[in-house]
Amino acid sequence: MNESKKDRRKTDLLDAAAELFRKVGYESTRMEDVAKAADVSPKTVYNYFANKQRLLIEFLQRDRTALIPAYEEVVENPSPTLAETLARLIHADIGNVITSADKTLWREVLAAELRSHKSGSDGFAANRSVFLRFVRRAILKFHKVEDLAVPTSVAVEMVYALSSYNFREYCANDKLTPNDMLKLANVHMHHLVEDWTKRSQTARRESWERTRKGP
Repeated sequence: MNESKKDRRKTDLLDAAAELFRKVGYESTRMEDVAKAADVSPKTVYNYFANKQRLLIEFLQRDRTALIPAYEEVVENPSPTLAETLARLIHADIGNVITSADKTLWREVLAAELRSHKSGSDGFAANRSVFLRFVRRAILKFHKVEDLAVPTSVAVEMVYALSSYNFREYCANDKLTPNDMLKLANVHMHHLVEDWTKRSQTARRESWERTRKGP
């Protein structure tokens, strides 16, 4: 089987697995079920994925890879402020998770990822590093490392933590739209980054000292 056919077969298997995760849940889905849904033998599924956890990792990697052009667009064409740029990056991370069915699938995926993630160097961590890389690039578009009052790695992790929280909340609530999440991310990022630079912290401290001393 040539490479393009292999790629199509893998896509078909991942699509079949995703539909089963949505309908019956990750825990209830067996590799044999994926084979049946994709109309192939169980051996074929195992030829592509050593186990169900590996299948989950590759599903997440496929999703993340598909989002890279959207991340790139935000970082290469930033908004006027860092807060707005990071909010757009968080918004881009929603991807094609739009409908109630999409959110049902991702609730299963997120729960399965949490149960399966065992170390900082497994496939789930590698998937996470993609988004972290773009967050770091966005931050450094606006500030040099030496300008930041917090370590760059800490700033990146804070953005990621809020992004992850927002995505979980988004998936948990069928009424929330991607635009709702963009508005929320703008608020969160504005408050998060306003004191990140040494200059802004110095200005705030001087203002506080003037207020404390009085007229």
